[in-house]
Amino acid sequence: MDCVNLPILPASATPADALRKMKAAERSAIVVIDQNGSTWLALGGPIAEAWANGVATLGDIPVTHTLVTLMHTPGFENELSLSNPRSTQVGYERLFKAVAPNHAVFFGSGPPSDLQNIKVTVVTASEALLPRLTMLGAYICNGPKPRHTFPDPVVANGQNCAMCPSSLGSTVSLVTV
Repeated sequence: MDCVNLPILPASATPADALRKMKAAERSAIVVIDQNGSTWLALGGPIAEAWANGVATLGDIPVTHTLVTLMHTPGFENELSLSNPRSTQVGYERLFKAVAPNHAVFFGSGPPSDLQNIKVTVVTASEALLPRLTMLGAYICNGPKPRHTFPDPVVANGQNCAMCPSSLGSTVSLVTV
């Protein structure tokens, strides 16, 4: 289990908005919230791909990482610390087993309607998930099509692409908007 602060945007925001916000926050994922208050985690790679393909909004990107919002978790209120999640690790482990997503989100300060000033913390089920969320921005391979994006696996700007044959000399680049 681990914790990370991530930026948040409404589902109506553009992939370019998300890429800029992730870069400013030095993160490779963003929390997306829709009009109904549902939240999900959007990773930088799929956001970069959506941007490159002209997808209009974050809400148009397929959801792959759902989040359980901790203000809506009946039965866990006394087991989860929002101020220090690591102090209630057993409660979070029980939550992740019960609700299945590997990530949970809570709004540490400010109402969810104030997305500019809100502090959003995501708790992951495993420390192994953290590097996928804390890279700087999103990366894309400059090799031959089909293009592939990161942070999965974790890469660095200018590094050889581990997903392409080394004979191609493909490298990965930070997506800039």
